[in-house]
Amino acid sequence: MRIRSNLARIGRILAAFLLLALGAAPLPAQPRIEADDASIARFFDAYMTATMKRLDLPGGALVVVRDGRPILAKGYGYADRATKRPVDVETSLFRAASISKLVPWLLVMQLVEEGRLDLDRDVNAYLDFRIPEAFGRAITMRHLMTHSAGFPERFHGVFDQDLSQPLGRRLRDNIPERVHAPGSVVAYSNYGAALAGYIVERLRGEPWKRVVARRFFAPLGMRHSTVLQPVPPALRPRLVSTYDDGSDRPGPFRLTPLAPMGSLTPSAGDMGRLLAALLRGGQGEEGRIVAAGTLRTMLSLQKPLGPGLPDGLGLGFLVGQYRGVRYAGHAGNMTTLATDLELLPDQGLGWYYVFSGQGPGEQARQVRDALLRTAIDRLVAPLAPAPRATGPSSAADVAGDYVSTRRIVSGPLMFSGLLNTMPVKAERDGSLTIETPGGMTRWLPAGRDHFVEATSGVPLAVTRGADGRVARLASAALYPAAEFERAPAQVVWVPIFAAFSFAILLLALPARGLTALVRRRRRRRGKDSSGAPASERDAQVRRWARRAFRLVLATIAAWGLFGIALAIDFTFLFSAPAVLRWLLALLTLLTGPAAVILLADAALAWRDPGRGWATRAGATLLGFGAAGLTGLYLTLHVVDFAGDW
Repeated sequence: MRIRSNLARIGRILAAFLLLALGAAPLPAQPRIEADDASIARFFDAYMTATMKRLDLPGGALVVVRDGRPILAKGYGYADRATKRPVDVETSLFRAASISKLVPWLLVMQLVEEGRLDLDRDVNAYLDFRIPEAFGRAITMRHLMTHSAGFPERFHGVFDQDLSQPLGRRLRDNIPERVHAPGSVVAYSNYGAALAGYIVERLRGEPWKRVVARRFFAPLGMRHSTVLQPVPPALRPRLVSTYDDGSDRPGPFRLTPLAPMGSLTPSAGDMGRLLAALLRGGQGEEGRIVAAGTLRTMLSLQKPLGPGLPDGLGLGFLVGQYRGVRYAGHAGNMTTLATDLELLPDQGLGWYYVFSGQGPGEQARQVRDALLRTAIDRLVAPLAPAPRATGPSSAADVAGDYVSTRRIVSGPLMFSGLLNTMPVKAERDGSLTIETPGGMTRWLPAGRDHFVEATSGVPLAVTRGADGRVARLASAALYPAAEFERAPAQVVWVPIFAAFSFAILLLALPARGLTALVRRRRRRRGKDSSGAPASERDAQVRRWARRAFRLVLATIAAWGLFGIALAIDFTFLFSAPAVLRWLLALLTLLTGPAAVILLADAALAWRDPGRGWATRAGATLLGFGAAGLTGLYLTLHVVDFAGDW
């Protein structure tokens, strides 16, 4: 035994010298999991049970795989509250949401292995329509797989419920604008994943459902899964009902016309088979999906979130390190469902969970990070010393408001991205405080343009522009698949325009009404001499001003009703008829000329001695209010005849 141990030690020394001779540093030894299977299973089972109880979730499922074999597979709660049908790990079907994107990414890499697809070639070489170049660069498959193609978030054509158009036509008719140069910025893109799936379709010469069945489900042995929408009649009794928080009424089965980005509906048992194959180097129960070397590349960092960060994107997988332990996976979220698949490749451990609800404030979204870090703390890496500050600090440069690079940048819904501003504050001790959906977080300086989260030690990095100013910041603890950039000017101007416009209009309406009331009373008494216009021109402008005023009110009312409709049912955004979108756009566009007329009427009022102070004040307030609304509409880009929302 001693001879064997000494030989092993000599082998390690020789390997280290060889690496150094080749100019490479030896890889640090990865910590192993000492706990046995039963202890690991108890940890995950207890975490799942406690989380479901804390968030009052109706149902869920969990599969834990170690060294390619399941050590825990369990259903929790009900597949349907009304019938009390329990969750069955093998047959109960949950939507996979964005975990579905692992399917096109793995199918893409099959084509790469066959030499039929080049990750660094212009994707237009594989399409029957053209993605326009922007910033002097073409988009490649590598950009799509690392979510760095430069696409912003998009709802129109992505989340509506219309499945009548073929995938290719839907993608061609809904190409997002480009807001960043390809390869420069990470911004998670549903469209990019769907585009990759369409390229797989074209190169295979088969529809998506057939490619997935033959080249993904079959080798993995996934017999209780589908990508069909809606789910075939034979499988519908197995569907798990999902719920909004506090509701006993199941949410609808949400369709997506871009199937590769989110159409997977599997059982937890089948997701365990995918996990096992990923931990066995790509070998499924009935065949191989990708080569082991290909999978290692997919699970390794390809596009960091920020300078020097260990976290970011592999090829399709969200990858990173926590306490020196590598992880890779992908989460999925819908309004009534949360799910996650994670691997610790060097420890041979992986898990998949799904909940049929989000809980209060959609807290189930935060389980992914919490469980990942807790599992590493408990099972792999002992708790490290608390992070400490190491100067110098550039906190003063970083302070300000930021917005996610994953947001809508044009059209009426760009306001949603501006509402989610992330305030970053510099403290006197050189630390940062950042307000996130999970609460206030504190970040300690770790050298210029680098910080670490005070509790977990997760790093944050800052990117500066050509002018030397802070342009973006990023951390896996803030969001694992997007960066945060300085908030645009709209963040400042929108609230100013909105407050100014509506405050003035609220003052103008009673002033106008009071003026009309006084005038009617004076006329009845025969004492009114203020109503006659000074000239025919003034009379005409006054008539136009009345119509302009009605138009402004009609536009406000139309947008108000539209907002109420969305609050009741957000899918109305996609089902609203084109004529309604045209009407909203036309009314909004006419607000500008209406503001000019109202301002002209106000100017004439001050030159007309026959119009009293109340009339002049009311006309002035109306003019400035309409002008403010025009600025608000233009700032929000709400004039959109294409309805490209």
